[in-house]
Amino acid sequence: MWTGTVPMTSDADRLRLLRDRFGDLVNYDAKDPLEPIDPLRYRSPEGDSCLHVAAIRGDDEAIECLLDLGADVNDVGDLGNTALHYARRAGHSSTARLGMAGSR
Repeated sequence: MWTGTVPMTSDADRLRLLRDRFGDLVNYDAKDPLEPIDPLRYRSPEGDSCLHVAAIRGDDEAIECLLDLGADVNDVGDLGNTALHYARRAGHSSTARLGMAGSR
């Protein structure tokens, strides 16, 4: 499914990219909040996942990696919003199309 400019040959490559992209997020599950997050298990206190964050940011590459690794495009976060809701609201039309493609 990967169509980005950086070849993703393995799940390990995808995870490295995701850890880099989401290195700014606070790890609410760890004793040390600066400890790196697990991008597949992360939840903000409001309930948003990395897929939600990537949609808000318009980060198509991260979204593709998350979907390739099994993230649920229909996952509900803060106030019942999915990543697609955030992408559309933020005006990221390519991200919204990617999310729609992942929901098939």
